[in-house]
Amino acid sequence: MKLNKNTIGALLFFVVLSVIYRVMPYRVDGFVPQLALGIFSGFLFSNNKKYAFAIPLISMLLSDIIYQVLYINNYSTIKGFYGWWQIAQYASIVVCAAVGFYIKKANTLQVGVASVAVPTVFFLLSNFFVWVEGMGFQHSYSFGGLIKCMTDGIPFYKASVVSSLVFSSILFGTYHLINMTSQNKQLAK
Repeated sequence: MKLNKNTIGALLFFVVLSVIYRVMPYRVDGFVPQLALGIFSGFLFSNNKKYAFAIPLISMLLSDIIYQVLYINNYSTIKGFYGWWQIAQYASIVVCAAVGFYIKKANTLQVGVASVAVPTVFFLLSNFFVWVEGMGFQHSYSFGGLIKCMTDGIPFYKASVVSSLVFSSILFGTYHLINMTSQNKQLAK
């Protein structure tokens, strides 16, 4: 897939915007653009997987660095770096990009399915690791404790599904508009 300057510029803009949006105070927990950015970068760079994985990971890393700086300076109660479990979160972001590889045509059905599948996988993986690590409410290491941990994460899951749908619509819609504009300019020549 050939990328033009406008697509690359828009992608860089969205990466910066996703970093800023993730660290904004008072946003709904779980409503972040990184999952959609992972889907989109997987689609956009399906032939160059290092970029597909790097883009959402860079977005996460930069926002975590900002969170950590804010935390150290007492401007936030959220730590940017909080332990080995964070590796699972980053691995889950890589899975988002991998799902994007399966979008062959950026149509509503494929993007919509990916935008629901990705937060579902992310929810299952991240809550499993929260339970394993014993974070949060310290649920027992039993099947019932796992289910309780998953249940506690449902509000975050709902927000992440909605945010994936919203931000994927913005990313893929912008991509479509840029391609249409580029094609119209070529036809006009």
